[in-house]
Order: sequence, then structure tokens, then C-alpha cells
Amino acid sequence: KMGKEVDSSVDRSQLNPKNEEEVILNALKRLFDWSSGVGDVSSIESRGLLVPLLNLLRNKSPAILSATLNVLKQIILKDVMNDTIRYLDGIHIIENIMEEGGFDASMFGIASTCIETLRKC
Repeated sequence: KMGKEVDSSVDRSQLNPKNEEEVILNALKRLFDWSSGVGDVSSIESRGLLVPLLNLLRNKSPAILSATLNVLKQIILKDVMNDTIRYLDGIHIIENIMEEGGFDASMFGIASTCIETLRKC
């Protein structure tokens, strides 16, 4: 048995400039909750969610950036897809956002944990 499946669908009709951030944050919260409760997060890659997650790191919203980093940290600490994340240049992407600034201390700590864990492998 594979465990609970994550509902990664988003109703595109819900998206507009006013609530786009809220919809993204709700989807990230569901993904975080799901990834916290399962042992095998490899279906994130097979569903094609890994690249969009890394792309969300380029979002300028501090809330989306923080939520995305939390999801990635959850995935990285499970050490299932770290080779893929490194292949997709995840370390470089995270380092670039850290250099751009705008992080609070907790986000900086989460980003540092992601980078350190990816480099240890």
C-alpha cells in the first residue's frame, strides 16, 4: 500500500491576481502536511512536482518562499530525491535566493539546512 495520495490539483478558475498567492500557499500547506505524514515522498518527482517547487523559489512573495523552503526541507531531510534536486541545481537556486536577501532568520536557517543536507550526500 502506497499510503495517502496528495491532491496536487488546482482549479485554474480559482486563480486571479487577488487570490493567486492564497491558492499557492494552500497547495504548499497540503503538500507539506502530506510529506510530513508519509515515509516515501518519491511520488513528488513522478508527479512532476519537483521542478515547479524549485521554480517557486524564484517567487518574490516572502510567504510563498518560506512555505516552499519548508516543503523542500521536509523532502530533502527524507533523502529520497536529493540526487535529482542536486541535478536540477537546487543548491545553486537556494544559494542565489539567500544572496538576494530578504530572508528572516528562520528562513535563512531552513535554507542553510537544505544546502548542508544536499552537500553531505
